[in-house]
Amino acid sequence: MLPRNVVSSLDFSPQELGSLIGRLSGAPAPNTQTEYLATYLQALDTSAIVVEEHYIDRHFMEELASYYARCLVQKPNHCARLHFFAELSQGRVVTDQLLDDLMRLACSGSQSDIQRDLQAAYRGFIVVRPLPSVPIGRTALAATTADGITATTVRYPVHLLGLELHVESLAFQQQDRAVGACATTACWSALQRLSRHDGGRSSTPSQITEAAVRHFLPAGRPFPSRGLTIEQISEAFRALEFPPLLFEVGSRPEFFKLRLGCYLRSQIPVVLALRLEDGSGHAVTTTGIKDCNDDFLWTEELGADGEPSDLVFRVRNCAFKTILVHDDRIGPFVPSRLQIDGEQLRIELDLPGKQTTDATVDLAIAPLYPKLRTSAQDLFEAAVELLPLVEALSGSKGDVIVEIFFDRAGTYLASLYDSPIHPARIARFQRQITLSRYVGVVRWETPSGLLLDTLWDTTDMGRETRQREQLLAIVCYDEQLSPAIDQLADNEGFLSG
Repeated sequence: MLPRNVVSSLDFSPQELGSLIGRLSGAPAPNTQTEYLATYLQALDTSAIVVEEHYIDRHFMEELASYYARCLVQKPNHCARLHFFAELSQGRVVTDQLLDDLMRLACSGSQSDIQRDLQAAYRGFIVVRPLPSVPIGRTALAATTADGITATTVRYPVHLLGLELHVESLAFQQQDRAVGACATTACWSALQRLSRHDGGRSSTPSQITEAAVRHFLPAGRPFPSRGLTIEQISEAFRALEFPPLLFEVGSRPEFFKLRLGCYLRSQIPVVLALRLEDGSGHAVTTTGIKDCNDDFLWTEELGADGEPSDLVFRVRNCAFKTILVHDDRIGPFVPSRLQIDGEQLRIELDLPGKQTTDATVDLAIAPLYPKLRTSAQDLFEAAVELLPLVEALSGSKGDVIVEIFFDRAGTYLASLYDSPIHPARIARFQRQITLSRYVGVVRWETPSGLLLDTLWDTTDMGRETRQREQLLAIVCYDEQLSPAIDQLADNEGFLSG
């Protein structure tokens, strides 16, 4: 018999979502993840669910092929997919009748208008796997847009009823305890952003587990997966062409937080290795950051290596207390507060029902584009070297604020068109500049406004004798500084803009 899909709509409610996932997966009762997702969708003003009862998901298909197809009791090879919508224009709620009406209108030449209306109300999807104990598969829900939050997302195209929609998100799923444990799921979420952002196809949990255990398998066999060591996580990222950078909390949690803030500001997901209260290990993926400039955190007398020095350095990358994480025990974009406790860094995560859970952060694993060889620490050391010069040029000693981040060259150059820089300077700069695919940016400002961006080559590493050899250009936002910057650029051989 040929497969048949059934697409239908339901009114959204937390109870309806729980019973629907139970019916489609055979789950006996809603779990923590389902409860969290229901609360999250309520916050997105979701009013309707559209159900695809027969959906082929590549990630589950590979899990099926590598593990479930060899079990005595066979699992179906298809999943269900749930789509979520807020109200459409004029307060319309998505129903079966409305979908029929919209498809008829699309046939009369209004397809683009229909897609635009549905897109404005689209809140994402959940893939429901035929696994009763772990039904939540690949899930992409619209990232939270609260004030001060920068979420790490990528665009997921969605085809529904012949109409093309999309959602800006970062995929989440439950660990299935057979093909992928928590570390596999954390790696999988991080690679969703990195692979797609660099034009590749996202890896599946099966591929990640197989890459992780190819050369080091202390547990004896890859499946069922009982978890990954730090070495195996690193091996998986290397094998999938995103070699990782590891950095520990050590005795300076403030400096760890600075580096974490740099990668999150750069929209690079970072896997955190946690130690739970019972002593066991756990892994989550950082997926966003929430600024708190009203309670600005200053690093006082912090040197390039994170040790005390005679420099007073104000770093905007430290100005946060809350990050967002994907935690397979809870859900996507979970608000989590970082607290420095002596030489430890603690993290407190929100659970459904206004409960929380605590853990200690041990280290971070940042998978990076292969030619992004400059680290956050390298970029910070470059900023430390330039600080006296910037203070001298601006006359703002002790008052300079710095932000460090990485950006795609094309994205950065496009952003200059919205800057206050004189158009003639921008035009000249755009014609002359050559940048690496990823550029390191050190942004300098004072309380009165932006001063400069110093742009750094990330395909090489700085040498102890001269960090400035990686400096490619200085982009000047302050017209009064432009003549001095132009003269400096002529003397030292880099571009000014």
